[in-house]
Amino acid sequence: MKHLTNDIIINLLSHNLGLAEETVTFEHWSLCQTCLIRMQSTLKHQAPWLHNLMTDTQICNKRIEARWPFWIIGTNDSLIALTFSDTESMQYAEYLNRQGFTIVQSPTSDFMEETATILRDFMETGKPFHVTALNFYLIRTEFARQVLTWTGLVPFGKTATYGQIANWMGRPTAARGVGGALHANPLSIVIPCHRIIGAGGNLVGFGGGLEMKRKLLELEGSYPSV
Repeated sequence: MKHLTNDIIINLLSHNLGLAEETVTFEHWSLCQTCLIRMQSTLKHQAPWLHNLMTDTQICNKRIEARWPFWIIGTNDSLIALTFSDTESMQYAEYLNRQGFTIVQSPTSDFMEETATILRDFMETGKPFHVTALNFYLIRTEFARQVLTWTGLVPFGKTATYGQIANWMGRPTAARGVGGALHANPLSIVIPCHRIIGAGGNLVGFGGGLEMKRKLLELEGSYPSV
């Protein structure tokens, strides 16, 4: 495969590639130092997701019934959080309310309805998906935003280690910090921290619990064999 063009990198960061192309591209850039450096440079100048909200934004917080019930929090055009915890959902909603945002319980847009549907389909059937409009408002540090951005590039059916994420970021000694950022990931599944495993192939750290992490990887056909 040839080195990645700037257009391919931008489409990759914005999740605008099909699964097959995304997978081939991942297998290339994760091993190609030249393309990795290009991606690092692009991310320094063009972060793919916003992390602010207009003050008059209305926010939906809704429970979705699926194989694993979950809560989604988002605006008319972007997803802010996905959690499997009622307590965590309430904490996010209370925080957003304290920032002055109005919280409603029913989806207020086609975007939120469609997001709920594709996430439900994934959890029930393992159908690959992308949510292509995210907002990192709940991710408060630049380091954590970088961790989650790189994690979001691990495609369906693939896994990576905490050390690999740190290396991709250019912070090879920061694997523990990567783990901490992923532990606090407010966009579970969508930013696929379940695809990040220990260096020996062991499953560690997931907000939904290790049993769910195992089942999700099995659903994607990527449960580690060692």
